[in-house]
Amino acid sequence: MRFSLATQQYVREIFLVAILLVTAWLPAVSQGADRGLANVTAAFIYKISKFVIWPESTFKNKDSTVNLCLYGPDQLGLAAILGKLKGKKTQQRPLDVFSVSSESALVRLIKEGQHCHMLYFTNGNINQILKRNTSLLTNTLLVGGNKGFLTSGGMVALILVDKKLNIFINRQALEQSSVKLQARLLMITKTF
Repeated sequence: MRFSLATQQYVREIFLVAILLVTAWLPAVSQGADRGLANVTAAFIYKISKFVIWPESTFKNKDSTVNLCLYGPDQLGLAAILGKLKGKKTQQRPLDVFSVSSESALVRLIKEGQHCHMLYFTNGNINQILKRNTSLLTNTLLVGGNKGFLTSGGMVALILVDKKLNIFINRQALEQSSVKLQARLLMITKTF
């Protein structure tokens, strides 16, 4: 069976429109999934901050903020989401959020007196930073997003397993730190 030239042209146009719609739809679905993951990750980070015990020496005074720092490329948009939490209370202290893209910016932030109480590594790459900045190992809760982060010395990792975000911990890194997690949080974590 042969179709007329007009019918063939019409089918081609419909096919092209369908391809354009699918290719336009795929990034939107991916962005929606990323946005959802970013929102859940931000919520976990904020909730975790409520169950961390930092040494009093990490705070300048009783009104000091809990500083959450994000290090690395922010492909999920966590800084913008967490930025909305700025000033919100965690452990009776206001939360402040800093986003730094390089190690030198992180070091500068710390030298300026902004202690990072929680440091979230967006790319999980901590090896060299920890070797050069050992103070991060004792007074900062190091959080990342994969198991490799934990094997490199990270303390807490938020890992997606079967479409659910799970909290994994590195007990050895936590034991070597002066930062402690409350038992209520430890009960829901998985040990790596």
